[in-house]
Parts: sequence; C-alpha cells; structure tokens
Amino acid sequence: MALLQCPECYSKVSSLAKSCPKCGAPLSINNDIEKEITTVQLTSKKLKKQGCIFPILLIVIALMISQSSRTGAQIGVFLVLAAVIIYFVTKIQIWWHHK
Repeated sequence: MALLQCPECYSKVSSLAKSCPKCGAPLSINNDIEKEITTVQLTSKKLKKQGCIFPILLIVIALMISQSSRTGAQIGVFLVLAAVIIYFVTKIQIWWHHK
C-alpha cells in the first residue's frame, strides 16, 4: 500500500482508497491503471520464460534423440521445428499483449 496525492486537494491518500477522504474526489481510475500495468508485466514475464525455456528444452531433447538412430534424427528435426514455431508464437503473444 502506497500513499498517493489526490488530484483535487493534493492531500495524501491510500492507494487502496476509492475516493479522497478529504474532498471526495474519485481515485478508482488510478487503481485500475495500476492493476492493468501489473497484469501486463506479469503476463510479459510469463511469456518471456515460455519463449526461452521451452524451445531450449525441446532442442536439447531433439539433440539427445537424434544421436540414437535415423528415426531419432527425424524426431529430432520435428522437435527443433516445433521449438522454432513455439518461439515465434510466443514472440507474437508478447507483441500482442504490449499493444
């Protein structure tokens, strides 16, 4: 909880307050904006982790499988392509959420 300044009377008001206790000016707009920013930040972190960890994991698994046989090599190529597709889909999701 932080103290914000009321846009009308400039008194200090809790960030959880819906309106200023001194003058009654509404403050819910600020709270809604802060919640939206937090949601975008959390979504962005989740997507960045998904975009890095999952494709790397698939590529490592693909390399391990491709060492075993010819069929393993085909599966490995498929997993690498899947990793590339997941990487680009995640990049598009990150772009979409930051519009």
